[in-house]
Amino acid sequence: MNIKIPKITACILLSVLPCTVFCQDKIDFSKCKPTMPNPGKFGSDVYTKKTYKGADGNFDYTYQQVMFESACVDVENMTEKEIGQKLRDWWDLYKGKLLIDSWNFNVTYGSIFKYAIYGGVTAFIDDVIYYKFDLNFVDESDGRTVLDYTRDEMKKHEENSAIRKWLKDTYEKLRKAGAKHKSEL
Repeated sequence: MNIKIPKITACILLSVLPCTVFCQDKIDFSKCKPTMPNPGKFGSDVYTKKTYKGADGNFDYTYQQVMFESACVDVENMTEKEIGQKLRDWWDLYKGKLLIDSWNFNVTYGSIFKYAIYGGVTAFIDDVIYYKFDLNFVDESDGRTVLDYTRDEMKKHEENSAIRKWLKDTYEKLRKAGAKHKSEL
């Protein structure tokens, strides 16, 4: 029996692997709607280092590929400014929903951004700053901004520890990028 199905259906069915491997047709980005990735999976994607080169661009971490696809970014046909705007719009839609509740994270249903800080994932933090995501949203779960969280984590570590130094550098990087404490908003 020979069954014929449209390429897009095959891509959906085989969504475990990147669609570009199986489909010759490009995604119609004009009809693409931003989607929210599964928060738990996206949390592990933040930590997964993987080099991927495809139609959507070159990525060093899985989260980058997921973010670009979820935001409907068309690297080949969008300017850097348009890509940044698409990613910011996507972040603004889902920043309060990309929550992590994990045994290895100290904030119950905390933001993915705080999860990246907790795990020391510099690439995610750098991408958030580079694409000018909102750094000042207050996480409903703990009532703090990412700058508040970073400051509080810093206080938990010895003055000369490597972790405290990294947190201090991250704090300064966030501050320079415009991050504020909740009390400053």
